[in-house]
Amino acid sequence: DRDPPDHTRLRRLVAKAFTPRTVDGLGPVIDALVAESLDRIEDEGAVNVLDALAFPLPFAVISAMLGMPENDVERLRELSATIVRSLEPVPDPQIVREIVAAEIEMAERTAEAIAWKREHQADDLLTGLINVHDGDDALTDDELVSQVILLYVAGHETTVNLIGNGVYALLNDPEQADVLRRETGIEDNAIEELLRYDSPVQLTRRVTLEDYPVGGHVVPKGRFIIASLGSSNRDESVFGPDADRVRLDRPNAKQHV
Repeated sequence: DRDPPDHTRLRRLVAKAFTPRTVDGLGPVIDALVAESLDRIEDEGAVNVLDALAFPLPFAVISAMLGMPENDVERLRELSATIVRSLEPVPDPQIVREIVAAEIEMAERTAEAIAWKREHQADDLLTGLINVHDGDDALTDDELVSQVILLYVAGHETTVNLIGNGVYALLNDPEQADVLRRETGIEDNAIEELLRYDSPVQLTRRVTLEDYPVGGHVVPKGRFIIASLGSSNRDESVFGPDADRVRLDRPNAKQHV
């Protein structure tokens, strides 16, 4: 919800803490969490893949990356699941009230976790965000809270939906599932294609800064617009006549939005 120069300042500060080393160091953590989940799934024989893998995994990864206190994790996960509903059309006033209440509690709990982290610093992202400086500039307490919530909400929901939608798409297309098993080195392109085929987030919002011509119409300057990512990612003029099918070797899969 920021434009330059405010957004530029925040991005510059966060980028100083959010280094490739921080992200690369998560590889072994993610491998261990996935292996643990798959072992449990094998033991149980049949599970709901969202409950058993897709939902807990990204939240655990983000919590480990930030170095959040253990006692907050379960409640934060519940609050995050409520807040992400604000990314969808919400016709029910009761759900709107629940989202607002969850946002308030999430902010309070995050502020408490930041205060705790100031006294218990470690080699983690939250410590990095607390200590990052650009000259005399640093993140304020409110900005720290916002960055942590952003990571949970934006990073969690998208990954849950990618895993869930991707598994579902492959279960419905055994031929493409076999391609994934058989073709060495196709994994990265396959992920891009699954992102394209069934977008984890279907809508995004923008404000037009100028009159904007599209599809024979002009959207006036200053309008609040909703863009359909899911529809764009099935655009036959970009992805061809089979845009409504999964094709894991699609050459231009990375052109999704």
